[in-house]
Amino acid sequence: MTTLLKKDNSFLKRDSFLGIDALRPKLNLRYLQGVDPMVDSLLHISCHVVLYKYDRTYSCWMDTRIQGCLFITKSWTGSIKMLLLNRTNRHDTASITIDLKDARGKLLVEYNVPEVGQIMVREPSGEIYNLWFLRQVDFDDVKAIMVTQQVS
Repeated sequence: MTTLLKKDNSFLKRDSFLGIDALRPKLNLRYLQGVDPMVDSLLHISCHVVLYKYDRTYSCWMDTRIQGCLFITKSWTGSIKMLLLNRTNRHDTASITIDLKDARGKLLVEYNVPEVGQIMVREPSGEIYNLWFLRQVDFDDVKAIMVTQQVS
């Protein structure tokens, strides 16, 4: 059993941290609402995703140097967004928000790309992004959410 020292020099057993798992979704939602006040609910969290951007000039995928936690959120207006928090550099906290539906409500996501574990997003602005998921289960969960959103 690991014990940790608290500020008041008392000891805390590792088991007492188990309650944090119940708070994690609420804490994540509160943080995301601070980034985007329109966020109403949190649909999914992927622990590690890497973002690539298609460069039309060179006809290839370019590394954006953005990778980290991916949050799929739903806003009060019903729009679905992806928010990717960058953790490649602790001094660069840049993040990117990608709209997953256009103004008409059409889904902008393609998950039938040849590579397993990747989702392509074509934004209305013409930008094309590719998200690579470290864990296949995260990819499967996001794909299921996108299929549900396409039907609704």
